[in-house]
Amino acid sequence: MKNLLLCFLLLVAAAPAAGAPIRISYSALAPIMVGLWVADDIGAFKKQWLDTQLIYIPASATDLQALIAGSLEIATPGSSGAVIRRSTQKGSSPLLSLL
Repeated sequence: MKNLLLCFLLLVAAAPAAGAPIRISYSALAPIMVGLWVADDIGAFKKQWLDTQLIYIPASATDLQALIAGSLEIATPGSSGAVIRRSTQKGSSPLLSLL
């Protein structure tokens, strides 16, 4: 329940301009993304008055580039080399993971 609340808080904090959907990307067709798909399928986002758009980007590096460029509000990259390398570099900021 805490993770779900945190997810909704992050969505609200990352909200784009009024009327535009919150773009959430995922880069893995894996069981770890089930929570995101189920929330979208059962209308959990809409119940919280959030207009969301799920976008599949098949490469984590491209996913992160889209987030940095501002094309996305939320990215859920898989555990590719780019993500692992960034998280293990000395002095790097921590990555947020919602499981």
